[in-house]
Amino acid sequence: MNIEKDIFESAKLQIDKLEKYGFKKYNDVFSYSKNIMDNKFRVNINIDSNNNISGKIYELETDEEYTNFRIENITGEFVNKVRKEYIELLKDILDHCYKKEYFLFDQTNRMSDYIIKKYNTKPEFLWKSKPKFGVFRNSKTGKWIGLVQNFDKSLIVPTESGRIELIDLKLDEEVPSKWHASSKSGNT
Repeated sequence: MNIEKDIFESAKLQIDKLEKYGFKKYNDVFSYSKNIMDNKFRVNINIDSNNNISGKIYELETDEEYTNFRIENITGEFVNKVRKEYIELLKDILDHCYKKEYFLFDQTNRMSDYIIKKYNTKPEFLWKSKPKFGVFRNSKTGKWIGLVQNFDKSLIVPTESGRIELIDLKLDEEVPSKWHASSKSGNT
């Protein structure tokens, strides 16, 4: 169970917000500590310069690390409460120090930001089997105005691999010029 990866997977760190939140910088690592569970536990969160996030929980009475919250098949009322408070803290850090990135690539996220701002709609992720497929809807009519699909290149070009995103937009206007693809050969 990698709680941090699951929560921060689609987010971009905004370093300037870490210190405002309460993180302290030590060399190339930002560190944050907070007591949880009525001051029975202390959470230590570290974010390094490569945006790797790690967290540990310590019992304050013994100063020993508490790891049960990371084991999925341990489910008791107590461990679930510790896990829940830890996740809530991570989500609060996410809300205050990160920018939501819905998709893998910068180009797709720039388009997404434009659609969110211009049409006041966020992508919906409707399919469990395709969790990276995002749908944009017209906020007034509910009709789709865009679909982003994320899959392996080999589905289109059998000799290639890696992730790609295809975007199908149905907007009533010309897209901004910064969205246009370009190449050195002049082919688009």
